[in-house]
Amino acid sequence: MLVDLATHIYYNTLMNNHMESAIKGIYHEYAGQRMQLLADLHLLLDKPVGVGDHAVHSKDIKDKIEQLDKYNSLLDTINEEFHDVTMPDENVEAKKAQESADDGCCDSGECGC
Repeated sequence: MLVDLATHIYYNTLMNNHMESAIKGIYHEYAGQRMQLLADLHLLLDKPVGVGDHAVHSKDIKDKIEQLDKYNSLLDTINEEFHDVTMPDENVEAKKAQESADDGCCDSGECGC
């Protein structure tokens, strides 16, 4: 029975590590594509003379904005569902703030914090 429990914990941990790696990989892929898209959009907006085929300039900008919305939405969704994986530092800060609030600590300095 103890061996079964240890095996279960091992495989559960292994699956959690795999899940975290997969989520992080997907998140960083979308974040990278978003950054590339922003670079292209800034090029279109800041240096339009350097961009060929001016006839579709507004359409290209519109398409980039729509794609940016898509990546923003995808990243927001991943952050909402898997915030412990994608934003661990922010979660630590949020937990510290919650613990301070739970302890009755205040920002006024009355309690010596």
